[in-house]
Amino acid sequence: MQDNRAKNFFLNQRSGFSGIILSMLLLVGFSFLNPSTSFAQDYGLGFFGAESSKDNRTKLDLNPEDYFSFHDEFELSFSLRLRPLLVSDFGYVARIIDKKGNNIDIIYNGPDSHSLQIINGDELTSISVPDNLPGLYDKWTEIRLKFDLKNRTLQLNTPDTSLVDSDIDLDGKVKILFGANDFAPFKTTDVPAMNIKDIKIYRKGKRLHHFPLDESADNFADDLISKKKAYVQNPSWIKLKYHNWEQPFHFTILHGFAAITYDSRDEEVYMVGDEQLKLFQINIDTITTIVYSKRFTDLQPGSQVLFDTVNNMLICYNLMFKTVHSFNFSSFVWEKISQGPISNTALRYHNKYFSGPDSLLYIFGGYGQHKYFKLIQRYDFKSQKWDTLQPVGDIFHPRMHAASGIYGDTIYILGGYGSMSGDQILNPQHYTDLMAFSLTEKKFIKKYEYKAPLEDIDFAHSMVLDMDDQSYYVLASTIFEYDSYLQLLKGNLRDPELIMLGNKIPYVFDNEYSFADLYLSKTSQKLIAATSLAYTERNETEIKVYTISFPPHFTETEDIDTKTLPKKVALTILIVLFSTVLIVLLIWYFRRKNTPHGIHESDSKTDESVPIPLIPEIISGENGVKRNNTILFFGGFQIINKDGDDITNKFTPLLKELFLLIFLNSIKDKGISVLRITELLWFSMDDQSANNNRAVNIAKLKNLLVEIEGCNLSRKTSYWKIVFNDTSLYNDYWSSLKMLNQNNLQSKEQIHQLLNIIQKGPLLGNADYEWLDEFKADFSNLIIDSLTQYSSQIKIESDPEFINRLADAILIFDMLHEEAISLKCRALNTLGKHSMAMNLFTKFCKDYMTLYDEQYHKSFSDIIKSEKDSQQKND
Repeated sequence: MQDNRAKNFFLNQRSGFSGIILSMLLLVGFSFLNPSTSFAQDYGLGFFGAESSKDNRTKLDLNPEDYFSFHDEFELSFSLRLRPLLVSDFGYVARIIDKKGNNIDIIYNGPDSHSLQIINGDELTSISVPDNLPGLYDKWTEIRLKFDLKNRTLQLNTPDTSLVDSDIDLDGKVKILFGANDFAPFKTTDVPAMNIKDIKIYRKGKRLHHFPLDESADNFADDLISKKKAYVQNPSWIKLKYHNWEQPFHFTILHGFAAITYDSRDEEVYMVGDEQLKLFQINIDTITTIVYSKRFTDLQPGSQVLFDTVNNMLICYNLMFKTVHSFNFSSFVWEKISQGPISNTALRYHNKYFSGPDSLLYIFGGYGQHKYFKLIQRYDFKSQKWDTLQPVGDIFHPRMHAASGIYGDTIYILGGYGSMSGDQILNPQHYTDLMAFSLTEKKFIKKYEYKAPLEDIDFAHSMVLDMDDQSYYVLASTIFEYDSYLQLLKGNLRDPELIMLGNKIPYVFDNEYSFADLYLSKTSQKLIAATSLAYTERNETEIKVYTISFPPHFTETEDIDTKTLPKKVALTILIVLFSTVLIVLLIWYFRRKNTPHGIHESDSKTDESVPIPLIPEIISGENGVKRNNTILFFGGFQIINKDGDDITNKFTPLLKELFLLIFLNSIKDKGISVLRITELLWFSMDDQSANNNRAVNIAKLKNLLVEIEGCNLSRKTSYWKIVFNDTSLYNDYWSSLKMLNQNNLQSKEQIHQLLNIIQKGPLLGNADYEWLDEFKADFSNLIIDSLTQYSSQIKIESDPEFINRLADAILIFDMLHEEAISLKCRALNTLGKHSMAMNLFTKFCKDYMTLYDEQYHKSFSDIIKSEKDSQQKND
């Protein structure tokens, strides 16, 4: 839309130098406003194939309601990228099926033969494309299929291949299906591991349909031209994988004080306990367990592990006991390599680098006995001796919790927490420097002081370097909060700006017993975050692993948020926007001045002749209008202050939970007691520590609420309460409760107001606190009961679109609500969308079976019949 408006604007300007300048400015301006041009993001649809169960494989139907109709000829094009798998990889890329039952299939026949083959009916055609087609696995490859229905020929084109086959039987009415499908008699679950994007359909050179497949959620894909919607079952949206961290498994438990490391050669995460170790294989999402022949008693708090890819050794060391062990993969025993003199200092939270070719382990900094250290220790595996280096160059201050990475012979160390003297009580601080240490020269060079979008941050152990563009990736957290999070940041070795990528990872920070690290899988192109938390009372360690596709993306809001962009880019955006708006206003003024009296601008030939730069606004509220002074709970937690600024990021995870705890209990009751707050948020602390933490965070919350008009935090007796004025402060949860509790749902207009609020998503869907479950359940029951009761008063045939919307709202809060599924199926059936209704019911039955382990007691025809029966009774 932005590009079309800009184009029409250019065409309507008078020729001349000013028009050229304006065109250039607007093109630059729109390139910055458009996320796809300012920061190119990958997108498309990933298909679940042989790596998934048959019920979970991906189906794409471009026209679920009908056939496409063509005369004489048409062309189908799409971009394809294959994903290598270690399992069987045969499957259907696409099937084109006509109304007479003829079919043309595009099959991927596995890496051991011609990878892409065209099938005509039940016969092979002469069209076969080998899997060594340049880039078929590494990058997107455009596939173009031109069907000449009149002359019965098919031509396949790739960037460097053109093949033709004749005697193609195909009618003008066709279904176009990708991956698995339920279309009888061509039903299949054979799907290759592939990604598809930018599906386009042409007729005589004119583009009729374009499905970019750039969605990040839902089971439908938009056609940009005809506004049709393709149906997707079991989608894996690529765009989402570059922003959201995923957990390949929930967590795993190991006995003892477990440690984590990564084998970059075989791309395996090693999780080492004192009774067994586990290997998580990134490329096939599999965990292998190795039970020791005897217990590893030297695995103590502070022990770390590493993997020597040169000598294929798993190594464990402990700086307090100066022990070094290696694991014998034949006998399943940890064998002691050496033990030096016991140190009084454990030196935990240090950084390490292992040089495989010369068998040297380097240790940087650390913390122990209330002191921070700047020592650079080295262990030689050949001589089995420790020594301490004496570096030269810039000063490397004592620190812990820094991030480190290696390129060439240079180790880069970012930030950390410590003090210049090394003494914990003498002005400890966060460091913001990037230090480079040359292993050859034993010399430190300070590169710069970084500028981060977050305050008071420290880092997970490792830094991932991408020397193609001199960039690096780190996981940031704060050591001042127990219930914290990890935020991925990207920096550059030549530029001090750090920017945020992806969403947050929940992270419990315990100064003694938690650990986090970051790795890169080059084969699967994923960043891997691993976290551990030891529970001393159980003598167990909980380990979690997260992955995100590489390189990660910005969200759309982050793309144009000057707080998360480098300042140079942000300044450029502001200059371009200012110039664009100024010139548009000048042209509007002169055109209006030259317009004859009696003729208005609205009489012009098209509305698109005057473009308006589309600057995103904060949209909220039940009517979709911009609101300042807003607190939103549906579809996620968001707070807009009285000046219209989004201050959500100012609420740390702890402050957010504290605010919600008091706010929700203030609506439900008289507030919440000091004792209850302490039990929920600071249960692990002694009374004095809990009181101090509570007082500090209450003060922080009060300061934040100053930015919100009509919202005050007060305490009466022993209860904290938030008092707010709903005439000046809008809260979607409070507004919806008033509608529901005051029985204001008497008309469609009132129902629509409620649906506009809740359609954004479930109540605080991104918040996961045990105490919150009661609030979520109460509201879900209230909304479901109210909407179900209202729907019973309406005949489906009188307004099926409205009933469909009601059902969608109920399903937000209960995905398996039987009455809502029934309503939606019957509404879709009334609208003539029979295939969509059937697909919805089929998916519901599968989910029902998964949850209850029994078949759903009604059939699709039972639901449709119940609709007819109810109609007859009403008649």
